[in-house]
Formats: sequence, structure tokens, C-alpha cells
Amino acid sequence: MTLAKDLMVNFAAANESNISRAVPVPDGALEIDGAWMVSSRCESHTLTLAATAPLAYDAECARIVGGTLEARGDGGAVRVTWTGCGAYTETLIADGSRSAVA
Repeated sequence: MTLAKDLMVNFAAANESNISRAVPVPDGALEIDGAWMVSSRCESHTLTLAATAPLAYDAECARIVGGTLEARGDGGAVRVTWTGCGAYTETLIADGSRSAVA
């Protein structure tokens, strides 16, 4: 099995905070855009990932608390929208459509 990625990932810490291994990750915004590919001898799958609204990370919650991430592949997509600490919704999107089906 092969796992490959062609992703742009950027984390912008709020208030010009520094990121260090010695301290928790500070508040900030996470952007993701690109492709994630998995393949084996029998099959191959590619997902296109995009933060359609930057993901807001809250240090006190230690989770993403806002924003939208979409993972699109053959057959459709999954859109995850965060609306608070531990609160999110998942929307399935049929192939060729941008409207929710489940």
C-alpha cells in the first residue's frame, strides 16, 4: 500500500504566538488544500481536501471550533462544518452535485 500527499497545510497562530514542542498549540487558523492518495496493487483512491472556510483552533478547548473542511473523491464528498467546541455537522454530497443528500 502506498500513501502519498500533495497538501498545503498552514497554521497561523493568533496574536503572533510561537509554536513550540514544550507548550500546547495556541489559538489559530488552519488552512488545508490539496490531495491525499492511497493506492495498492488492486485499487487507487484520491481525496481532494479543502478548508473552504479556515479552521479555527481554540487552545482552551484543544479542538477545532469553527470552519469547514471538504473531502471530495469519486462518488461525492463529505463536508464537515465546526460550530463550537466539540460541535460539528457532517454533510454527504452526491457526485456532480453540491447539495446535501444525507
